[in-house]
Amino acid sequence: MRTLLLLSLAATLTGCPKKGPKTVELTAPQDMTLELLNAWTAEVCALIEEESGGTFTKTPHVRLATPTELRQVVVDEAVAMDRIRYPKVPERVLRERYAGMPIAGILGKYGIFTDVMYVDTDTIWSMALEEGGPEQVPLVAKVLLAHELTHALQAQYGDASARWDELPDNDALEAFRSVTEGQASWVERRVATRLDADHVAEAMIEGQGWSFDNGAESAMSFRLWSAYGQGDVWMQSLYDEGGFERQWLMVREPPSESAMVFGSRPYAHDYREPPEGWREQFAGLEAKLGQGSWSTSESRLGEVDLRQMLFAYGEHAYDDIAAIEYGWSRTADLPDRQVQFQRLRFENEDQAHGYLELMFAEPHHQPDEQVERLDFADEAVKIVQAPGSSTGMGTLARDEVHTWWFRKGREVFALHCLYFRPGLRAPEVLTAMLALVEEE
Repeated sequence: MRTLLLLSLAATLTGCPKKGPKTVELTAPQDMTLELLNAWTAEVCALIEEESGGTFTKTPHVRLATPTELRQVVVDEAVAMDRIRYPKVPERVLRERYAGMPIAGILGKYGIFTDVMYVDTDTIWSMALEEGGPEQVPLVAKVLLAHELTHALQAQYGDASARWDELPDNDALEAFRSVTEGQASWVERRVATRLDADHVAEAMIEGQGWSFDNGAESAMSFRLWSAYGQGDVWMQSLYDEGGFERQWLMVREPPSESAMVFGSRPYAHDYREPPEGWREQFAGLEAKLGQGSWSTSESRLGEVDLRQMLFAYGEHAYDDIAAIEYGWSRTADLPDRQVQFQRLRFENEDQAHGYLELMFAEPHHQPDEQVERLDFADEAVKIVQAPGSSTGMGTLARDEVHTWWFRKGREVFALHCLYFRPGLRAPEVLTAMLALVEEE
């Protein structure tokens, strides 16, 4: 299956004069000249304005790019997102996570830091041949531009660039990604229909590893689905409620939680503070699991996080227990290990119990997983994953992964030990975590 990575953020922009499309015979990738790409850009910008209700004021600058240049743009923006997720982790460490990571099949990318629309004509040509031949090249290029240049419009008409610096944590980031990517996907598909290119838009979705009917195909594509797919669905509901202006309100005043994108909570822009004492509750626990200078970060655990953790257990589980009252997470890293502490407060004990039962249920576990019930708290489960398996949260294990889940009343706690064996140190940490709820 084709891999199309269309990671896109909002960017400071350039806009669109109204020019007619240019027709030219295409026999090779190099026939896609800058002159031709600029003509297609002008045509697509006019369609974006009609299908989004926004207005460009400058013409986007298009640049022919190599895969290496596109990869750098993608990595720079991924690191920028990680700075929001992990504000205490040095940038050098964040960039090391992407060293050697393959990013193949990128058709193009609008750079939020460079205000440039980068286009890889070789990759566009290859996809066009898969879709039927050289005559598909203009459609592939224009559908790509429809998505990417919607991000440019978000930056100008919706002032989206300023929003990224205001996001308080990872859950707010995921909610805003669903706004920007969801709107771009929604506009892209409407433009594709205008161009008689629905098949191209569908192929791009397939290449990302998700569908509107079935959601994400794997843990690796889950975040793409939640941002592009669920975001698109939410944009349609917003349009049904209040047209284009309701959509643009979300760009200018983003939802503060991912639960709002899934409809579990009503829209609100203001940040909802955690319960008293939750910000500091896990501070220092990582020291019990290893000596060294730990890099730490904290964030709310939102509905998108819980849905991803439940991904392996089937969509039937989501409606019952995906909405949590509040969640919190602390992540701590050393060069050879990572620890995650999590706390979820459900609306009632039945939801918390149901969640833990899913952790234990078959047949969703991998063959190389060991699952064991424990006599701890109200109920508990231990899961050990062998080397090379997936954590179920999109993280590839370099070594064994040890996870403990336990419930106390309507709250569920988790301890994830990645890339190392915690041994007898884990029970001490679990006891300290249990004491948090017993002392309240």
